[in-house]
Amino acid sequence: SANAGKTFLIFVTGSGGTSRNLTSAVAGAPAGCALGNEQGVQVTFTCRGASGGTGTAPVIDSATIEGGVLVVRGSNFQDTSLATINGTRVKKMKFKNAVTTGSNISYNTLILKGNACGLLNGNAELKISNSDGGFATKRITQTCQ
Repeated sequence: SANAGKTFLIFVTGSGGTSRNLTSAVAGAPAGCALGNEQGVQVTFTCRGASGGTGTAPVIDSATIEGGVLVVRGSNFQDTSLATINGTRVKKMKFKNAVTTGSNISYNTLILKGNACGLLNGNAELKISNSDGGFATKRITQTCQ
């Protein structure tokens, strides 16, 4: 999280040397020489924290199968949150353990029902997205019996 928001260039070393990933033309370069790597593509990535997005990010502490449903514990789940597993929207959600801060209400537990168990394949990505753009993800290696 110390690097959240910073942008980094990626350099690759191979048999032909190290890619330059140029951000400006080098002295003596012919006119029209591409910036970026040798194909003219600037390769960058930007760090974010454990959660992402542009809004209020939820936090996923755990996700366990209990009694045939997926129980997600954490914080800052909003009653407008959406849950997806491997990109497929979970059809039924229950919000539990409300927390009131001023006029805002969030929840610390989500109960995911409906198609949730059937989407767990032993290596599934759970994503909780709040309506303001914040989100969190967690890898789930369990499957439902």
